[in-house]
Amino acid sequence: TDYMLEQMDREGVALVCFAPFFREPGRGSRFSLELATAHPDHFVPTTCDGTTDYWFRQAGPFLEVTAQEAKSGEYFLLGELEFRHYPSPKQYQAKNFGRDITIPIDGPWGHAVFRLSAETGLAFQIHYEPEDTLLPPLERMLAAYPLAKVIWCHAGQVRYPDRQRTYGPTYLDRVLGAHPNLFCDLALSRPGSRYPGSGFVHNTAQLSDGRPRPEWVQLLEAHPDRFTVGTDIAPDRYDDFPRKIRQSRTLLASLSAETAAKTAYRNAWRLLTGEVWGASP
Repeated sequence: TDYMLEQMDREGVALVCFAPFFREPGRGSRFSLELATAHPDHFVPTTCDGTTDYWFRQAGPFLEVTAQEAKSGEYFLLGELEFRHYPSPKQYQAKNFGRDITIPIDGPWGHAVFRLSAETGLAFQIHYEPEDTLLPPLERMLAAYPLAKVIWCHAGQVRYPDRQRTYGPTYLDRVLGAHPNLFCDLALSRPGSRYPGSGFVHNTAQLSDGRPRPEWVQLLEAHPDRFTVGTDIAPDRYDDFPRKIRQSRTLLASLSAETAAKTAYRNAWRLLTGEVWGASP
């Protein structure tokens, strides 16, 4: 915590949505709330009981605890839920394949989360690898729950291009235009790094120097209200936070001033509070 506070102040980061994971139901969310209470100028209370399939595969605790938290009025975001997830690069290198997760987004769990978001007004994040076969179910869910606010994590991340041929700026331009309840975050891997499972450069949005590719600049400028910054910091890489912030600033520097401001903080503010940044009370 001390490290994060120091780095946030040094890098000029106002707030982080923090969702620590513990295996005990509700413990991580309570810790997030306690941390935000102690440091309200740094952390946003975020639920986190669905960060791995450990709770998704339990019939009761995930839905019951998350619904209780979402309706408490104490949290501003439902943390990242993994519907389709490949092992992280470090997990893959360690031959830890337990996090190769597939949970149908249009199954009972997906309907429950989309419904909860629609009922409470809280946005939720999804880790959802953009495989060709998985895109239609997501679009059907977005259409079925227009009041649910969905943040699709890691925009531009492609790890197995042979399975993910449809996804890219052209696809996102269409789906963002069709579904106003869809948003994306830009939590991406280091530019130029390769995913060990495929050898593919999985950050397809940025050039090796961190600047966004022209087609991604065009996409962000076409949908300036739909993207947010993300860092994807986890226990095994928390010290990568400063580099992640600098990577985000390099991307933002290629955007117009208005789009950069919206992407950096205004869109997140609106998702978290329901209010337009700077609006009169």
